[in-house]
Amino acid sequence: MKNNLYHILMKLNSYTKIKRHSLSHNLNILRFCLFFLILNVIQVSRAITYSQSATLTFQMTNTSIEEVLNIIEEKSDFHFLYNKEVVNVERKVTIVAKDETIVPVLNNLFHDSDISYAISDRQIVLNKKSAFQFVAQQGIRITGTVTDPNGEPIIGSNVVEKRTTNGVITDIDGKFQLTVSPGAVLVISYVGYLQKEVTVGNQTSLQIVLVEDTRTLDEVVVIGYGVVKKSDLAGSVSSVSSRAFKDEPVIRLDDALQGRMAGVQVTNTTGMIGDGAKIRVRGTTSLNKSNDPLYVVDGIIGAGAVNTSDIESIEVLKDASATAIYGSRGANGVVLITTKKGKEGRPQITFESNLGMA
Repeated sequence: MKNNLYHILMKLNSYTKIKRHSLSHNLNILRFCLFFLILNVIQVSRAITYSQSATLTFQMTNTSIEEVLNIIEEKSDFHFLYNKEVVNVERKVTIVAKDETIVPVLNNLFHDSDISYAISDRQIVLNKKSAFQFVAQQGIRITGTVTDPNGEPIIGSNVVEKRTTNGVITDIDGKFQLTVSPGAVLVISYVGYLQKEVTVGNQTSLQIVLVEDTRTLDEVVVIGYGVVKKSDLAGSVSSVSSRAFKDEPVIRLDDALQGRMAGVQVTNTTGMIGDGAKIRVRGTTSLNKSNDPLYVVDGIIGAGAVNTSDIESIEVLKDASATAIYGSRGANGVVLITTKKGKEGRPQITFESNLGMA
């Protein structure tokens, strides 16, 4: 009995060792798989932007195209695929490249021939333009990412093919997919950033960086106690420049404000020609008292009517900062009007004439 029990315990011990060895072996396999998976992801992310980031610098005079292609392969990771019976690589060319990406280099190299190219990762295929016509008719499907200068994705930016309605918006990772026609130009825009145009060419992946529009933050607005940059402004102020309505038949102040400011409602009271309109800043605030805003022209409170041709800019104070400056009179908002003044330079005479027929 003891011998049988001894043999059973030995078998269990041996089985436990085998299971431990098998588990350790499986863990090692998983570690190797994870390592190669991460390595593959890194390589793919590098490949997406290589054709846009790699630059070339060289100068070659009266040299065959084949030698130029060899130089590009030596100076980069690109590899060319072509048939010498189709592509005349013995043709002599003169080319200069200084810190240029591969696309302008190839455009310069084949600009006066019937040869085109297609870039896929680091592989570049050369062939006759007619060979790419079928693909061109089907359109080019491109992918890309839109980021700010810090590399943060810009969510909801507009990516539109120029002069068409074909477009998409970027997802939560700043990525997009779009099928465009050959030679298409993409227009990328987002509020607070400068609009950017990108020529697709034969690229299938794009890395687009939008730069912040600092001009809107540097604009100067007038407030009750002076002028301040928009970037330094804490209160709620809307501003309209005379440039916004200089080409329109604006006769009264309410015409200049109508539909141009958030939170400012301009309503015609009677609809009769010549009758004034009712201006409300952030709605009606009182049932018994006046809801009209306070008007300040060049620092003078309650100044009379102003010729719209003399207006330089209009600012509307809409929050509690108006009462901090003008007291209870600014409870319904304040309309600040700045008129035009003399400037340095040559004298200018402006003449306006309007003719209406009924």
